[in-house]
Amino acid sequence: MHCEWKVGYVLRKPIPITGVPHGYPQLGLTVIAGTDGILEYHHTFSAPDELQHEGVLAESQRRLALFVEYLEYRYGIPIEVQQWTTEKVPVDASMAAKKTGSGGFDMGVALVRSVELPSESMLLDSRPRLLSYLRFANDAKRAPDADAVKGYFMIWEDLHRGKDMATWPLDAVRLKYCRHFVSHGKPLGDPGLVTYLESSLGKGVIQFDPVNDQHRKFVREHRRMGRALIEAEIEQFISKTPIPADL
Repeated sequence: MHCEWKVGYVLRKPIPITGVPHGYPQLGLTVIAGTDGILEYHHTFSAPDELQHEGVLAESQRRLALFVEYLEYRYGIPIEVQQWTTEKVPVDASMAAKKTGSGGFDMGVALVRSVELPSESMLLDSRPRLLSYLRFANDAKRAPDADAVKGYFMIWEDLHRGKDMATWPLDAVRLKYCRHFVSHGKPLGDPGLVTYLESSLGKGVIQFDPVNDQHRKFVREHRRMGRALIEAEIEQFISKTPIPADL
């Protein structure tokens, strides 16, 4: 037997937004904003009556994953949730709903940017893999330089699978070479890669050394380049319509 559940997400710090919050009736999502930005959001949906707090919360987070990843991607840092509450919406409106809550966490980060919230149609009609790309990109922002390079190239490789590398822009080729550089323990033998490494780091460089300052700087520079490349790709991916049949 199913019933209506309501999950509340109270944010530790307001998230500044551009304009007025959208309505999300089909998603059952309500965004509560004040003068400083988003304060909390509520999610109402149908789920099995016998679910406990953790199960209701997990189902809500699954359904709102694209909204949260998009919000974090635009904001630039992880979303800080101070408290989650779940309650079963009573059939009789005169009956008080029983709430169950759990605490959140503090990421210890500062305000970054104002966010333009996605429309409901964008969330409902998004292209397949968008959620994955946003998760990869969000994870890359928090990751060490070498792992960020791997994450950014993973997005590029998926977006451009089957395309000849000869058609790639130079930054994408450089990102691939850097990804190979930080991903393999054995000496690298690809002629193009070795030539690129030697032109950037000097003769004889065929392996990544994580304690070498020059190598670390090289990877850090490719991280910045990869982020710019992939953020442009994600913007293009979001804006493309209609959805191609093969994606």
